[in-house]
Formats: sequence, structure tokens, C-alpha cells
Amino acid sequence: MKKERNPWITDKPLYDHSISFDKNKLTSFMKELVDELESYDKIGDWFNYDIKFEILEAEGKNCIINERLTEEDYNILMKKYGWYV
Repeated sequence: MKKERNPWITDKPLYDHSISFDKNKLTSFMKELVDELESYDKIGDWFNYDIKFEILEAEGKNCIINERLTEEDYNILMKKYGWYV
């Protein structure tokens, strides 16, 4: 019996690998989120990637408000791991 491929798995990269970003600028929680995004990218799991990206986006906005991340760094993160900005 042939096993069906999970429709949430893709062979396409889920983020822009050409953009570099210093993770040391991030809080420990945001570093964990980025690491999870990168692990989902490795297996092509866009469903879980999308869920974690939403959390990264919200946490990034929170860090801007609390002056733990610059708006410029946030925009670079969104360009690297997101699909806009």
C-alpha cells in the first residue's frame, strides 16, 4: 500500500535564506521561535511554520513596544521569515 504524502509538506524553502540576521539581537523566546521556524523549513512543514511565524510576528511587535528590538530589525525578520514587508 502506498503511503500518501502529507499535503502540509513542501520541497520549497519557507523563508528567504539569502537574508542574514544576527540572532543575538533577539530575546531568548524569539531565538527559540526562529530555531523552530528553521526546523520546520528543513522538513518543509508549512502548516506548523505558519503558526509559529504568527507568534514570531506578535512577539516582535511586543519587543518593539518594550524597546527590546528595533523596528528595522523587526522588518528584516519579517522579510527573512515572512512573506511581506
